[in-house]
Amino acid sequence: MKSHQIKRGAFFLLLFGAGFLLLGAVVMLLWNAILPEVLPDVQALALDPGYVDAWVALSWLHILRAGWVEVRQTEAMGEARAAAQHALALDPTNADAQLAIATIRMQYDWDWSGAEEAIKRVLDTQPGNAAALERAGFLMRI
Repeated sequence: MKSHQIKRGAFFLLLFGAGFLLLGAVVMLLWNAILPEVLPDVQALALDPGYVDAWVALSWLHILRAGWVEVRQTEAMGEARAAAQHALALDPTNADAQLAIATIRMQYDWDWSGAEEAIKRVLDTQPGNAAALERAGFLMRI
C-alpha cells in the first residue's frame, strides 16, 4: 500500500470519528434544550397525578430519550407507552397522547395499522391537526 493511500485512509477515519463526536454534541445540545421545556410538566406529576398533559409530556420525553440518548430503546419506549396509556386512561380524547401512541407504533412496533388507527382518532376530532396530518403522510409513504 502506498504512503498517500494510508494517509488518505487515516484522514477519512479521523473525519468519520470527528463526525460521530459532532453528532453526539448536537444530540446533547438538543436534549439539553428540550429537557427544560418538559421538565415542569413532568415534575407536576408529583403534585397532581391526574394532570393529563404531564403524562403526555412524560411520554414524549421517553420517545425522545429512546432516539437521542444512549439508553435501551425497549426500556424508553415501554415507559413512553405506559405514560401515554395513563394519559389516555385519564382523558381518552387527548390528541397528543394518541399521537404519542401512533409514534410508538410507527417507530418502535412497526404496527402501521395500529398507528393509522390512533391517527384517525385524532383526525376524527381535530381534522386540521398538523402533527396528525404529518404522521398520516408518513404512513402513506410506507
